[in-house]
Amino acid sequence: MARRPAIPFSGEGGDGIRLSQFTNLLSPQKRVNLDTLGNFKFTDHFAAFAEGWFSEEHATNLIAQPAYNTNLFGGAGTVSGNFVMSVNNPFLSAADRTTIQNALNAYGAAVPPGSRADRNWNNSHFYVSRASTDLQSGAAVVDQVVTRGVLGINGDFALGTRSYNWEIATNYGYSRDNQSHAAIRLPERAERAQCNPRCLGKYRLRRQPGQLADRDRLSHVRAVEHFRAGVPERRGACIHHTRRAGEIDRYSAGRDRQHQWRTWSSCPLASWKAAVGYENRRETAEFRPDTFYTTSAGQSVASARLGRIPHQRVLRRNADSDLRAAAGDSGAASGRAGRRGRRVNNSIAGNSTTWTKGLRWSPIQDVQFRGNRTHSIRAPAVTELFLPASTAFEFANDPCDKNYVGQGTAPATRAKNCAAAGIKHQYLRVNVVNATAQGPHLG
Repeated sequence: MARRPAIPFSGEGGDGIRLSQFTNLLSPQKRVNLDTLGNFKFTDHFAAFAEGWFSEEHATNLIAQPAYNTNLFGGAGTVSGNFVMSVNNPFLSAADRTTIQNALNAYGAAVPPGSRADRNWNNSHFYVSRASTDLQSGAAVVDQVVTRGVLGINGDFALGTRSYNWEIATNYGYSRDNQSHAAIRLPERAERAQCNPRCLGKYRLRRQPGQLADRDRLSHVRAVEHFRAGVPERRGACIHHTRRAGEIDRYSAGRDRQHQWRTWSSCPLASWKAAVGYENRRETAEFRPDTFYTTSAGQSVASARLGRIPHQRVLRRNADSDLRAAAGDSGAASGRAGRRGRRVNNSIAGNSTTWTKGLRWSPIQDVQFRGNRTHSIRAPAVTELFLPASTAFEFANDPCDKNYVGQGTAPATRAKNCAAAGIKHQYLRVNVVNATAQGPHLG
C-alpha cells in the first residue's frame, strides 16, 4: 500500500508522514559473477565448445513505507482498516479516557434516533488509524542465484561447390530467488473488534501449524501500544520474518545446420544461403511462500504452488532462406530476398506457425529500400502462466473527481456524464486517487 504525495491530499490532525524518509537513495548490494568459456578443436573442421555461468547476488532494501491501518484502505476492524479500541484501554490515561468518552457521548447525542447510525452506535469503542513505522521498517533481504551451462559441438564440410555448417548443443539454466522481510502479524478478528479488559491493546497471535510456535498462547501475549511508538522489545510479539522462495529450471537441446552455394555459374555475384534448425525446450518453476502468506496471517496473501508446477515443453523447427544478387561489374547495385519460418509446438499454449518475408534493393551503394511482412506470436513464460495469486494494491483515477473532470479530449461531455449520473463533481474527491485500494487477488 502506498500514498502518492504529488496529488493534493486531505488529512486531519497529526504531523503527517514524510514519504521521503521511507525511500532508499542507495541499497546495499553484493554480486559475484563467474563466466567460463571453452573451445577445443579436434580438427580444422570439427570442434567442441562449452560455457559456464554463475551469478550470486545479495541485496537489502533498507526501508519502505510502513503497514497502514486506516479507513482509506478498509473498514474498521478489517485487515487494513482502523483499529477498534475500547475507552477502557489500559494504555489510556484517565484524562485521555475522559476526553474520548465525552466526544463519543456528544457524537452519539447528535445521531438521529432510529437511524442506521443510531442502531450501530457504540459509545464504548473508538477508532485509531496508524502507520506502524515502529513495527515494520520495510527492510527486506533478497538472495538470488543464477546458473547456466552450455555444451556442444560444431563443424563444417563441403560437397562440391556447396559448403555446410552445423551445430548441436544442450543448454541448462537454473534460477533461485529467496526473499525475507519483517511483516506485522494480524490479531484475531474478534479481539480487534470486541476487546475486553484482559486483552485490551494486545495482539493475540493466531496459531499456524508448524509456523507461529508457542508465542500465540494468551499467557505469552505481550501488549502493543497503539497510541505512541512501540517499545522495541515488544516487536517480537507481533512481527514475523516472512520467507518466499522461487525456482525456475530450463533445459533445452537443439541442432542447427546452414549451407551456402552459388546459384548460377554465369553470375558469380549471386548466392543463396539456407538454414534449418530444431530445438526441444522444457521449463518448470516452483514458488514456496511460508504459511504467513498462505494462511492470511498478514496484510498480504499469496497462494502456494505445492511441488513443481506442470512443466512447459516447447518444440521449435525453423527454416530460413536468403537469396542475394549483385549487378554491374563493381556490384554497386544489389538485391536481397529472404524468408523465414517457425513451427512451434507448445504443450500449454498450443501450436502455431510464424513467418517473415522481406525484400531489400540498393540501386546504388548509398541508398537502400526495404520492406518486411511478419506474422508472429508471443507465448507466455512459465512464470506468467502459473504466477500465484497475491494481494494487489492499486491507484485509480476517477474521471468524475474534481481534479480530473476537466481533463480528457471532451471535458464538457465528461462533466455532463458525471452530472447525469448524479455525481456532484465540483466537490467529489476520491480517496483512491491518492491512496491505494486493495484489489482482487491477482495471479
